[in-house]
Amino acid sequence: MLIRRWPREGIAGDYRGFDGSEIWPDELLLDVERVDGLAEIDQWAKLEAIARANDHVFPYDALIITRAPGAIVAPAGVEFFGFDFGWYDDEYSRFSSIRHEAMGASPELRTTGFNRFGLLATPAHVAAYAATREALRRDGRDVEQAGGEQYAIMIFGAVTPKKN
Repeated sequence: MLIRRWPREGIAGDYRGFDGSEIWPDELLLDVERVDGLAEIDQWAKLEAIARANDHVFPYDALIITRAPGAIVAPAGVEFFGFDFGWYDDEYSRFSSIRHEAMGASPELRTTGFNRFGLLATPAHVAAYAATREALRRDGRDVEQAGGEQYAIMIFGAVTPKKN
């Protein structure tokens, strides 16, 4: 997937997950075959090259996502960024609890193992995050209920400097 990152401050500026930005930005006029908003992994080199070639205009990320636990053979130069938490049905139906809740109205969720990419670092952090989020939901706090089950999503990408 190719994403345009919007400049943000603080923890939101670190976030390198799959939500809160524009997927497949129109200005790039991409001719990449996609199913449910995702390209095949064999398109990685092409997408990563497009992201780097256009990074002077906006900060772009080429990301590989898979539902955890997932097994992928990452292309050369790809790093595991961490775990996002939410759901991904397609490019129009997606939600990241980290992006919209932990970085928004639920600061209690920010205490759980975030790494330099603004994502959860380990499966143990994912479990703690999910438990805290469920406790907030039971207490009647404003956490997303729609969209069905939320789950860990593994995020991989090429490390590029973030621009703010």
